[in-house]
Amino acid sequence: MKSEVRATLIAATALVALYLLAAMFPGSLNWGFHFLGFLSWQYAVIYVAVAIWIAVFVVTGSPEDLTGRIAGIFSTSPVRFLAGTVVTLVAFGVLLRVQAPLLGDSFYLLKNYLESSRGTSPLFPRDEPLATYYFSSLLGILGATTFKDYLRAFLAADLLLGIGYALNVMLIVRNLFRETTNQFLAFVFLLALPCSQLFLGYVETYPVVLFALSLYLAVAAAFFKEKISFAFLPPAFLLMALSHYLSGLLLGSLLYATYYAWRKKQINRIIGGYVLAGGALFLLLLLAGFDIQRFSSWVPYSHFLSFTESADPLVSYAQAYTLFSPYHFVDLFNLAILLAPFSLYMIWKSAFTASRRKEAPSPQSFLLIAILPVFAFLFFVKFDLGAARDWDVFAPYTLPAGLLAALMYFTGEDSGRVRSAVAIILVTLLNSFFFFLVNSDSHASVSRYRSFFDRRVLSQNGYYGGSLQLAMYYREMKHHAEPLRIWEAYVDEFPDDDRGYQNIVQNLVRGKNDAEILGVYQKWYLHDRENATMMREFKQFAISSGNRNFAAGDLTAAGTYYAVTLRLDPSDPRACNNLGSVFAEQREYAKAITMFTRAIGIDSLYADALHNIGDAYIDSGAREKGISYLRRAARLGHKEAQTNLTQLHLTW
Repeated sequence: MKSEVRATLIAATALVALYLLAAMFPGSLNWGFHFLGFLSWQYAVIYVAVAIWIAVFVVTGSPEDLTGRIAGIFSTSPVRFLAGTVVTLVAFGVLLRVQAPLLGDSFYLLKNYLESSRGTSPLFPRDEPLATYYFSSLLGILGATTFKDYLRAFLAADLLLGIGYALNVMLIVRNLFRETTNQFLAFVFLLALPCSQLFLGYVETYPVVLFALSLYLAVAAAFFKEKISFAFLPPAFLLMALSHYLSGLLLGSLLYATYYAWRKKQINRIIGGYVLAGGALFLLLLLAGFDIQRFSSWVPYSHFLSFTESADPLVSYAQAYTLFSPYHFVDLFNLAILLAPFSLYMIWKSAFTASRRKEAPSPQSFLLIAILPVFAFLFFVKFDLGAARDWDVFAPYTLPAGLLAALMYFTGEDSGRVRSAVAIILVTLLNSFFFFLVNSDSHASVSRYRSFFDRRVLSQNGYYGGSLQLAMYYREMKHHAEPLRIWEAYVDEFPDDDRGYQNIVQNLVRGKNDAEILGVYQKWYLHDRENATMMREFKQFAISSGNRNFAAGDLTAAGTYYAVTLRLDPSDPRACNNLGSVFAEQREYAKAITMFTRAIGIDSLYADALHNIGDAYIDSGAREKGISYLRRAARLGHKEAQTNLTQLHLTW
């Protein structure tokens, strides 16, 4: 066995072992490779069996022959091969579609799309205007109005992008690789990357980003192959950058290509390309009325990790750990293992033999300059939603990293390299498949999502956002008890956050769960008696619940809620008056008169209390005193008091 094959098999075995080890203890610290832990044990057996078959096939089989035959079809019948790829992609999309759209900001997007379609809210393009408008337009064309409609529409929209992505990847590899075998190997490797999950019904905007990035790379590959003018590259970059502003980090690659074109004395094409991109940008701004603020998002905290623990509550709210915390490196490790383990391996292995490369260095330099700023940004950026949920932000940028790795590693037709490449591709497919499989199983997906709730790697902002998404999902699934459990757990974790209590109350039906709602407010009150929001909402709930029970004839419950209001605010005249009404209905006139008197003492112009105390005195036998109060109420315009006096043939 050649040393290259041996090294690759060792790396692949280590990765498989990592997946199996994480399956025994799946959690928030191994989120990038713990997928088997959320599936039944039979899947782990299948995983091991396939991994063993891959090793046996690579060592004792004839991967070169099989690869050569399929590569021949790839070369001689590219349209037929691409058609087969599209059919496979659609089949994967249907069979492994995302069932529980919980990662990223999916439910925020769905809510915004739904509200904007109804005209109750504007559409928020945020930092990804073209991606947002793509999905918004397609959802409108497909007439999506329900949750299930949206999931089907996103699958259709994603698959369209996936088909375009496959075409772009084919154009890239056919332009950048010389040997047919290497073209085929690179094509399959790039499609096998976990970022392909974005095309399987993923409810987010990042499928557009990945497609736009692949288009930019396809144009660049054709440019370096001298099949297309440089003038097409700046507009392609603009399209990519407007799909998500983070893609602007690849600006260095465009500048490198500009320098390359300048050395080729293509000045007119350079000017034409930038004028074309500038004109397109100006036209877009003109159509948007130059309202740039609509096309950006703002948060009140930094997007970057602080070096040390901050005393600023906004920083603490959005940040789970500091820049040099071990948990930061744990998240980065998980991200690397999920998205690019073999890309990093191939780049590392090839870096030691760079001098032997036959390929022109320009495409490799272009890709290296493209990905280095992204990797640098990744090191400092703050995952305010949690890295496990925000994996999709950086997923598209593993494409240029994978392409660079393939360019550096898939060289020549050396049998050792072919065997190694086959091992890499098959293990990548195996691991990606189980990642897709977990997301296609709602139970497994939700269980995995719940494992992310860990204060060590999740900020309060991420904790709240995750709780909200999970609660929204359960509401869509008609599991009405689960949101309550979610928000109760959130309150236990963050008892100072008003939103936790408010969400519990909102999930309890008033009139049916008043006793439970009262318990929530009492818990909130005991924790923070000085909270103005709590006091306002608690009082409003107590007085309205008292009124509802009074109207229903449940005087005991009504009295309880009015008494609660008075404990919260002894100077509330409404509560005094209403509690007095309860006593009056119960014929406890002395208590009623006491409460009405207290209400009038707080507000001498309180006409309802004046009328009620008048009636109470009359009913208790003090007719003249009661009439005097009725006259005071009548003079204040109280209609019922005026009617009562008229019926008694008295003036006011």
